[in-house]
Amino acid sequence: MPGGKPLFSCSSASIDDVSLGGFESGEAVFIGGNGLRAVGVIKALEENLCRPILTANQVAFWQALALSGSREPVVGYGRIFGLQVAAAKSV
Repeated sequence: MPGGKPLFSCSSASIDDVSLGGFESGEAVFIGGNGLRAVGVIKALEENLCRPILTANQVAFWQALALSGSREPVVGYGRIFGLQVAAAKSV
């Protein structure tokens, strides 16, 4: 990212916009794009929308922790971190 600044950033005002966005169905909300800094609003979005919020960076980090075998708790960054992944299978 040029200058180290995100291309887009979420704020608490964005929470209201997404909450009113018509998410009546679906099991989760995925926010794609690694230039999106949504980590600060994941918890609030999950509470407002009553479903998991998944971001590209968050899911990549979750998978990296799972593959490393880490069992350390990660709190405040979304429901996904409360899930355990099956151990990676050797090929």
